[in-house]
Amino acid sequence: MQFRVLASVLVFSTCIPSIGAQCDPASSKYYVASVNLESPGHLSLEQQARARLMLIGKCFDDSTFSELLSPIFHFYQSLGYFQAAVYEPHVLRVLDEARHPAPVSLTFDVDEGPQFRVDRVEWWGIEASAIKDQIWELTNIGPDEVFDKSKIQEIVEGVRRLYFSSGYSEARITGKIEVHPPRHILVKFIVEEGALPEAK
Repeated sequence: MQFRVLASVLVFSTCIPSIGAQCDPASSKYYVASVNLESPGHLSLEQQARARLMLIGKCFDDSTFSELLSPIFHFYQSLGYFQAAVYEPHVLRVLDEARHPAPVSLTFDVDEGPQFRVDRVEWWGIEASAIKDQIWELTNIGPDEVFDKSKIQEIVEGVRRLYFSSGYSEARITGKIEVHPPRHILVKFIVEEGALPEAK
């Protein structure tokens, strides 16, 4: 964990946010009281606020520090910044050394990269005609939309449940992406239906 630790005891400590409900104060060294995005890029003020709130109140120590990066990274990806890089905070400011866990302020540096959009969506391997139309209804991404990687797994899980409910207990669905320079993504879903359901 490479950052500078700065002590700053606040006189008006009541302004410091409280510890989140998910924290275990007995086993944590710090909790996040404020977050600064040093290079927010193209994020709006509202989006920056949402990113900060993902971490406010979270507890961590030296062994769990890296877990703080994941929510910010996935948030940028949900906005189409597929190649975003979130770097470990280079400043950790202790706001009140008398508290335990200690409230801290974190400063992140983010390289958002280009924003990607969907080029097109393809489905391969669908043989069950009764399911085909329902699959497209579950495909909640389309051409020229901002690419949100989290939707890939949502679609895969939804279509898997559709196949299982239709009797295809061996069905496998895989989602893949291909980068089409400069800023587009081909989304491809591949279906292996497996054995046909037994006729009732």
